Amino acid sequence: MFERLDAGHLINMLNDSMASVQTCHAASSKDPAIAIKHKPGIASVAAEAGDRLPPVCTNFTPTQRAPWVKEKLGVDLPAGYPEESYPGFASPIVVKSHQTGRVACGLARFGLIPAWARDDRISRHTYNARSETAAEKPSYRTAWRQRQYGLVLVDNFYEPSYASGKAVRWKIELASGDPLGIACLWDRWTDPASGQLVVSFSMLTVNADEHPVMNQFHKPGDEKRTPVIIAPEL
Repeated sequence: MFERLDAGHLINMLNDSMASVQTCHAASSKDPAIAIKHKPGIASVAAEAGDRLPPVCTNFTPTQRAPWVKEKLGVDLPAGYPEESYPGFASPIVVKSHQTGRVACGLARFGLIPAWARDDRISRHTYNARSETAAEKPSYRTAWRQRQYGLVLVDNFYEPSYASGKAVRWKIELASGDPLGIACLWDRWTDPASGQLVVSFSMLTVNADEHPVMNQFHKPGDEKRTPVIIAPEL
């Protein structure tokens, strides 16, 4: 499963899982909560006007739907995490053991802290990892080589749209309303001050310049990126 992925497989999975998404139709900009629905089983995108815009790919809603997680993945959701997540917040991720095949779900901090870090400040810059270069980057290469892949379980995530000329926060979710899995890298770090073991993660991303939905986001002229969304059947 996800522990065997490489960059090529991740990119192919994104293409497969999002291939049926069609170009959005125009919706009234006067509506403060714009909902754009796509063809069956695809995605809905809602823009929430007036919200303070977070940086790119840093804000999502961790799922709280324990029955769905138990049915689909056979694991129990942990308790004690916030309804909305930003870098530094705890969120549930699912991992699979290479040795035993056991699947487990636990809390991890959003923003990967590599084992060699002196402190946790690096996590302010490691919440997204480019799938194309993660194997080469000091912060991610150990986790990549050791195949420390996981799934972040979310109900939706947020991206900035500049179609109006200014940043507007948009929500991306499945049309079915089901949770979705985002591919991630995870690592362990021991806080030298307290001795506490911290598990943390970074969402894997790929280029979205040609994607009919995800290429609408981020500033004009910037490369379009999207988290790697794993299709449920995978």
